[in-house]
This record gives sequence, structure tokens and C-alpha cells, in this order.
Amino acid sequence: MQATRAQFDANQTEDRSTYTEYPTDENQYNVNCGVCNQSLYVDKQQYESVVRAIEEGLDNPFVCDDCREEYAELEHQGH
Repeated sequence: MQATRAQFDANQTEDRSTYTEYPTDENQYNVNCGVCNQSLYVDKQQYESVVRAIEEGLDNPFVCDDCREEYAELEHQGH
């Protein structure tokens, strides 16, 4: 289990995107968290990634850090 947990934590760090609650020079594109639906702003690359996934029929892959942490805590408690 510990190896799995370490891999999960590593993936969480790698998958994290930089976003802001308000538009900035870099983060001009509005996306909503796929879990809590909070409106956030990301850069063009992250935005295009989200749009591609949705166009391919997948669920919104963008999840804010708060929801990721909550999921990780719940996952950890379940083991």
C-alpha cells in the first residue's frame, strides 16, 4: 500500500496545474472544477487540455487543489 500511496502522491503533484481565482496575464482562460464547479482561470495549455478531454466525451479532468486534497484524505482514511 505504501508504494501505491507514494505513487498517488507523486501523480497528484505532477498533475497539479497552476490556476488563479481571477484572470491574470498568464491565466486568461476560465474553467470550472470538475468536482465542486468553482470557476477558476488557467493558462492556454491547460485550457486546451480540458477542452480536448471534454470534446472526446470524457468528464472534465480539471480538479482544484482543495478537491484533490479532500479526495486524497478520503482515500487515505479508507485504507
